[in-house]
Amino acid sequence: MSRGRGRGGRGGGNIATTLTTQGSQPQPQARVYAITKEQAPTAPEVITGSFSICGSSAHVLIDPGSTCSFISHDFASRVHASIESLGHDLCVSMPAGGVMLVNTVVRSCPVVVEGVTLYADLVVINLREFDILGMDWLSCNHALVGCQTKEVTVEVNGEMKTVVVGETKIIPNCLISAVTAFNLIKKGCEAYLASVHDVAKISPGVSDVSVVREFPNVFPEELPGLPPH
Repeated sequence: MSRGRGRGGRGGGNIATTLTTQGSQPQPQARVYAITKEQAPTAPEVITGSFSICGSSAHVLIDPGSTCSFISHDFASRVHASIESLGHDLCVSMPAGGVMLVNTVVRSCPVVVEGVTLYADLVVINLREFDILGMDWLSCNHALVGCQTKEVTVEVNGEMKTVVVGETKIIPNCLISAVTAFNLIKKGCEAYLASVHDVAKISPGVSDVSVVREFPNVFPEELPGLPPH
């Protein structure tokens, strides 16, 4: 388990963020871990779940490695959230390269989980996969994150309560991806190529034998075997 102390985001890969203000040097980079919906259920570092943000259902990534919490611009517009200026620019290095400059936030956005209402300041960003709750949200709510059990426990009225049970995905141990197989072969692992053929015997029909098919009224529809050559 890890205890939260920061904010979160939305997307696919590791995202670095740098805070800049006019006339000042950039602050040290912080990390935001972003991931796709397909990868999230099996990723040990994060937890995914669906609950209410700003009064509307959202697919959320809870990431202890994030320093900021993010909400997508599309989602914020859809729920008519009140968007304010951050008062400074936040430089976000995207996983695919390039930098995104963000400077707006939805403050004190209600996050309802298992009937418990918590609040988060969500930086607005143009990413598609998730709304991400990060270390700032976890810290404010004295959260404990169980990455192995996919659970998040927060303090409610002086008591600890489990409010998020993340989505998990069971992958059979006997299956590996093609990329994993390729890497294992490169390391010297022994591999075998198997070819599967259907060996079910099919009785020949009249139309399958030359000469015979010219006299369909003489021979039965199914032949016991082919004539000798």
